[in-house]
Amino acid sequence: MQLRGIRAAQLGPRLGVTPSAVRQWLDGKTHPVGRRMTDLAQALDVAPDELFAQAAGFSDAVHDFQGHAAPDELHRLPEVVEALAAKLAEDGISLGPRRTTAHAQAALRQASSMNQALPFEERTRFAVEAKAQDIRRRLD
Repeated sequence: MQLRGIRAAQLGPRLGVTPSAVRQWLDGKTHPVGRRMTDLAQALDVAPDELFAQAAGFSDAVHDFQGHAAPDELHRLPEVVEALAAKLAEDGISLGPRRTTAHAQAALRQASSMNQALPFEERTRFAVEAKAQDIRRRLD
């Protein structure tokens, strides 16, 4: 946003969200998911994976992840991060954005390697649940 000279007050209306929502993305409280991520990347003229990597400070991790997942699945990482964080929050667990993203990357890699006959959403749900169980077990 700084490189493009765009403020949250300008970007929000372009994306159909409030400036407050954009500020929450910037603060790491929430993340744009699905189509919002694509729209945001287009508005800022960057690739969605680069946008997420730069925003979360995980450029190297995302590039490493790219080598282990189908290119059309990488854009799903923010959704998987959100799903894992929500699953962990059910048990009162908060790992912080960096650790949650690292675990979500592992879950997405697992989902990518599962039987392709299952819909990707179902594979992701299974992988997120398995990762959440693993995290709960490690914390006990």
